[in-house]
Amino acid sequence: QEIFRSVAGFDGGVARGPKFYAMLKFDTVGKCPPLPDVAESRRRLHSMDVAIGDAKFQHNFSDNIRVANVWHTTWKTSENDYFDVYFRRQYFQLDPNQPIGAFIKTHRIVLKKDLPNKGITLQNFTRPNGAKQFAVYGSDGRFWCGAVAEAEIKKQVDFSFEPGAYFSMFDSATGGAAVYPLSTGLQGHLLLGRTICTLKLPAAKSPQKAGDSVEFRMLYIGTPAREPHPITNNWFFETFYRQFGLDGGKCGYKVDLDAGKITGQRYVLSVDGAGEKCFSGMLSGKLVARLPLAVTGMNDKWSAVLYDGADDKIRPLGILENTVWATVVVSGRKLFVGHPVYALSDNLFIQVTRAGDKVWNVEIHNPTDRDIKTGIHLNRFFPPFKNRKDIGIINIKAGNSVYKNIK
Repeated sequence: QEIFRSVAGFDGGVARGPKFYAMLKFDTVGKCPPLPDVAESRRRLHSMDVAIGDAKFQHNFSDNIRVANVWHTTWKTSENDYFDVYFRRQYFQLDPNQPIGAFIKTHRIVLKKDLPNKGITLQNFTRPNGAKQFAVYGSDGRFWCGAVAEAEIKKQVDFSFEPGAYFSMFDSATGGAAVYPLSTGLQGHLLLGRTICTLKLPAAKSPQKAGDSVEFRMLYIGTPAREPHPITNNWFFETFYRQFGLDGGKCGYKVDLDAGKITGQRYVLSVDGAGEKCFSGMLSGKLVARLPLAVTGMNDKWSAVLYDGADDKIRPLGILENTVWATVVVSGRKLFVGHPVYALSDNLFIQVTRAGDKVWNVEIHNPTDRDIKTGIHLNRFFPPFKNRKDIGIINIKAGNSVYKNIK
C-alpha cells in the first residue's frame, strides 16, 4: 500500500491525507490465483539525493495465515505458483524551500503459468475525507475536475492514461497528491463519487502465457499542508506537469551542455556521460520542485561528485548500476556531475577525497590477481583540476593500491 501523507516522508497516522492504494488484480474467468504477498526488500542506494529500494514478491504465507503486522511475518512461506512481482521505488530528496515529495515506482509482473485474462487492475485511488477537489487529465486531451462531494456518483468515464495524463487530489488541510504515468498502455476508469479512479492494463497489454511479463512506471507527487491556507486549486500539479515536460511539450528548464549527451529531458534529466565521464553544463529556469539528474555510462567503482562552481562546493554522489544520481535546484549555475578521476581500465577502484581547499587525495586500487598497467586521467571538465598535471600511465600490482596527491 502506497499512502501519501501531508508531509513527504512521514510514516505516521495522518488519516486525512490523499491515499493511493497500489493494487494488482488479474481479471480472470473464475477465481484468480492469489498474488504473492511476502516481500524480500533490499536497499540499493541511499544518499543525499535519492533513495532506491527493490522489493521482490515470489512467496505467500502458508496455511492461509493472516498477516496483519510485521510481528506476523515469521510464519512459514511457500512459493507462489503463478506470479513473480517486482517493485522498484526511487524517492528523490526534498528541497527545504520547496518540500515536494516525489518518487517513481516501477512495477514488473512475470507469469509462471498460463493465465488467460481480460487485463489487470493496477491502481485504485480512493478519496480521503480531507481532499475536497480532484482533477483528471486524459492523454486523449479530455479533462474533468470539480468538488468530490458534488460529483455524480453514477457517472462513469473511461479514458487513456498514458504519458501526457495525470490525476490529482487537493484542497485538503493535510496536503495534496498526484500521479503521472511514465509508461504506455494504461487506461483509466473514472467513477465520480467515493472511488475516484481505477487504472487498468487491457488484455492486449497484460501477460497471458507462462514467461510473459509486463512493466510500467508511475511518478507520484505529494504536496505539504500550507496552513492555514491549504492548496485549494490544481495550480501546482498543472504547473509541475508543464514545467517538467510531462505534457509532451517543452520543459521549463534549459540545459546549456558542455559535456555529456542528453537522452531524456522531462522530470528526470537523463544524460549519457560515457564519453566524457560526466555531465557538465548550466541548468537555468524557475521550477516548483527539484530536478533529478541521472548520468548513465559511468562506473560503480569510481568516486562521483557534484561540483557547484559558483560556491566552490562539492559533495559525493551515489552510483547504482553505472548511473550517477543527483537531485539539484535549478538556479542558473554551472554544475559538474561525474567522475573527477577516471581510468582506461574498468576493473580498478578509484577513490577521490578533497583534503584541503586545493588538495586532493586519490587512491587507485587493483582488486584483481593480475597487475594492471593503464592510463589514469584527471577529468578536464572538473573545474578544480583545470591546468593540473595529468596522472598518466601507471602500473598497479595485483591486490595493491597506488596513492596520488593532486595540488
